[in-house]
Amino acid sequence: MDFRELIQSVWPDWQVKAVIGQGSYGTVFRAVKEKYGVIKESAIKLVHIPTDDNQLEQLRQSFHLSDKELKDYFYPEVVKLMEEVALMEKLGENEHCIHIQDFDVIEDPNGNVGWNLLIRMELLDSLESRIIRDGMNFGEMISLGEDILSALENCEIHRIIHRDIKPANIFVNSNGVYKLGDFGIAKNLALGSRNLSHRGTDNYAAPELCLGKEYSYNIDIYSLGLVIYQLLNKNKRPFFGDGKITSILSEEAYRKRLTGETFPPPAFGGDELFALISKMCAFDPKERFQRATEAKKALQIYREQHEEKMDTILELGKPVNSKIQSEKESSHIDESFSQGHVKYPSKVEQKLGECSSDTVHGDSVYEKKNIDNEINDFEGYTRSLYYAEDLGKKGKDAKSRVDRLNTESRYIDIQDCLRDAKSLKKRNKNNSQEDITVGFLFTLIAIIILVCIILFWLDAMALW
Repeated sequence: MDFRELIQSVWPDWQVKAVIGQGSYGTVFRAVKEKYGVIKESAIKLVHIPTDDNQLEQLRQSFHLSDKELKDYFYPEVVKLMEEVALMEKLGENEHCIHIQDFDVIEDPNGNVGWNLLIRMELLDSLESRIIRDGMNFGEMISLGEDILSALENCEIHRIIHRDIKPANIFVNSNGVYKLGDFGIAKNLALGSRNLSHRGTDNYAAPELCLGKEYSYNIDIYSLGLVIYQLLNKNKRPFFGDGKITSILSEEAYRKRLTGETFPPPAFGGDELFALISKMCAFDPKERFQRATEAKKALQIYREQHEEKMDTILELGKPVNSKIQSEKESSHIDESFSQGHVKYPSKVEQKLGECSSDTVHGDSVYEKKNIDNEINDFEGYTRSLYYAEDLGKKGKDAKSRVDRLNTESRYIDIQDCLRDAKSLKKRNKNNSQEDITVGFLFTLIAIIILVCIILFWLDAMALW
């Protein structure tokens, strides 16, 4: 069954007209419905689980999993996806969040391991395409900030942190209303929750998120502040300068953000707007706007006080959503939209259990806290290690491991971890055996000395 037949089996009245987007997490189609001369348009997203077909073969070959075990492995992924789509449907009641019209999930009709998730939603322009076609002025930029902050207000009401605010997740309708989309890595913020995991896109993530610290709602305000800064700075984020952007420059800019270096003023906007953005992007979360309502009010006041600027056209340069020159964007995707790296099958977990020590020393490159989370978050964790203070060689090793991860598969990395763990276990076993031997010898010597003392004492008593 091809994608057209699949979609029509769920929504017979909708006809697929074109592919409008394709990425790691599915394909988006433009679909139309005509009835009594009225034409309606929607976007239909098709997500296949697992997203990577090669993963099935890797799991089969590496861990000898049956089809039933594979289905048991991926089924929780399907459940999580459905929960998140239901969340998007609920959030979509707000005009500044993408509206979900309908959704369904279909198990592979041929009996193979896999599911197809279908999401029908309102058809919108991406921020990039709108800017390419129409450009953007100051007023529209302020509207973008106000609208997305309204979406974040709605998220706060439902105790949701988006965690991945970036240009690629901002959309706009035909009336110029900006909307927040892709809640695939959204996190429910339970009261008193701690140790929230690192997810999102490093290039726009707040420092506390990248460094694995506790965080709250205002990490989304920080990310939005970076988007606005980029729009004011010819599509360049802080510390990129005016020259050619390289991977080294990108890493250096990332380091400066994570160490709290003051942002340079953007190319446009003036001191007052820069001060507002600086408060959105304050390194210390306590100095940041704490809630979306506060930041939105500040933008509204700025608009009222600077009406004369609103028609000024922004000089944007390259499209917002493009990968600028040689810079490589690094993303850490939540369990619900991952390629099955949420919960390893029991056979895998047994092997990973060899890495269960509190600290992995020697040739290993990371501290072990929770193996399930750390392997899932390995790239982000090692980057954080590299920029942490006083880590010396461990940080350099971590950076080297990150570089390898750009070209090696996650399975190779897991195998490396297993080998490290086995080596560590072997060394610990040998050390334990040596300790036992030494302890036995000391005990034996002590017993001999004690016996000699007793015999000497008995002889002395006999002579007495």
